[in-house]
Amino acid sequence: MSFNDGGALSIAVRDGYGLAQIQDYYADHAIAAGELEPVLAKFNPSPSPISLVYPQTRHLSPKVRAFVDFMIAQFR
Repeated sequence: MSFNDGGALSIAVRDGYGLAQIQDYYADHAIAAGELEPVLAKFNPSPSPISLVYPQTRHLSPKVRAFVDFMIAQFR
């Protein structure tokens, strides 16, 4: 199988379609729930950068500010 979506790959692995090398944020919940088990941990992929792109203004809207803060807390 070939995937271009980490979430779909995580679901396929959880459903028993084999092994996969995926970023931890796709698998953390399934590992905590006992649905997946990490193997070959020393070969974990290196983190991929995530960029937030938004208009540079002096005052961000509260929704955009809340989202930026949330993403920073999630992926720090």
